[in-house]
Amino acid sequence: MLGVSTGDQATYSLDFDETWEQIFALLTTGSGKTKEMVIDSGATTTMTPKRNAFVTYKQIKPGLFVRTANNARIPVVGIGIIKAGQMQLQALHVPDLHQTLVSILDANKAGYDVYFLKNFKVLFLDPDGNVAQTGRLNGNQFILDTGDTEVDDLSAASLVDIPEAFPMADGDHIVLAAYKEDHLTWHHRLGHPGGERLQLLQKRSTGMPNFTVPPGFKCPPWLLSKSHKLPHKAAIRKALKILEGFFMDLWGPNRHASYGGKKYAFLIVCYASRYAWIFFLAKKSEMIVKFMEFVAWVTTQNNGVCPIKLVKDDGGGEFMAAEYLDLIKARGWEHEVTPRDSPSCNGIPERRLAPIMNSVTAMMTVGIHDPLWTEITATSVTLGNFLPTKGNEDSRSPYEVLRAVSTMSPI
Repeated sequence: MLGVSTGDQATYSLDFDETWEQIFALLTTGSGKTKEMVIDSGATTTMTPKRNAFVTYKQIKPGLFVRTANNARIPVVGIGIIKAGQMQLQALHVPDLHQTLVSILDANKAGYDVYFLKNFKVLFLDPDGNVAQTGRLNGNQFILDTGDTEVDDLSAASLVDIPEAFPMADGDHIVLAAYKEDHLTWHHRLGHPGGERLQLLQKRSTGMPNFTVPPGFKCPPWLLSKSHKLPHKAAIRKALKILEGFFMDLWGPNRHASYGGKKYAFLIVCYASRYAWIFFLAKKSEMIVKFMEFVAWVTTQNNGVCPIKLVKDDGGGEFMAAEYLDLIKARGWEHEVTPRDSPSCNGIPERRLAPIMNSVTAMMTVGIHDPLWTEITATSVTLGNFLPTKGNEDSRSPYEVLRAVSTMSPI
């Protein structure tokens, strides 16, 4: 932030942003440098070739340029405040420019209203409506009516701590563009390569400016693109006994119906043992019927008493049916629903389903007819129930835990 006094006007402040985009100005041509200050409606910031035009000045590091239509680059060597007649405006110091370009946008930002009159006069009015500065048509250009606006004693110009960044603006159909040539500019321009690769390219190439890539340089968009969702913490296993809790998931439709017309797979996994049951459906709506049949089977296996205390699902439409929810409510079961689009929170059935489908895909590649996917899937589920499972103590198989047997029978 730089405070500037404008004589009779109140002190105003200029913001120097830290984000470089582009500054635009119209090209001036000719030999030598003139004292005329051209009023430029196309310039988004004021520029001058004259160092002694500044009342407030700071030299900047190399790396900021003005680019011409023929792709030539004109360096910017300083920034500060210049006297434009009776006005004081923020400006770039561009020694190789032919004329000073006074930006109407800068004048507006400084609080002046600009009027172009029919008699080819230009008026700059201060916030009180008083004429603060005038201009006129000179040939094909409007210039400021100024006296000697140069500062004779350069040491009198206050050297303030102005940030190297400067406010930028976008524009269309402009001849000159000022921009900062640093490591970040080239990092974006070349598709976000790593800092080491960028430094290596600079050493092997010609035409690139001399910049240094800071150690450990990381671009925020690049970091975002490389970020991954952290794995969920291991869930605390609830103290549920065999057949007391179940996780469920519904998969489908398969693009190939089975010979029996089935397109969906309904998976139920026992929480305590990881034992899985799978049912095949022609329609999603059949899920509730199969689930009630499964509940009846569990009740029978437990001597006529239903042991179920918990059911968990992903909240899909089939699990939001009134009949399904009414059954849970009537039985007094605990119902857990995972957050939307968060399969990791429904980890047990998801982890059981993934290897099942991978196994099915692998077995189907040997030439088995597509409609036989149900038989292959059922085979995969059965085999998985007899294989060691990390989710169980001592990696016991789901069958061993469910049936409370200590050893497997010979295969």
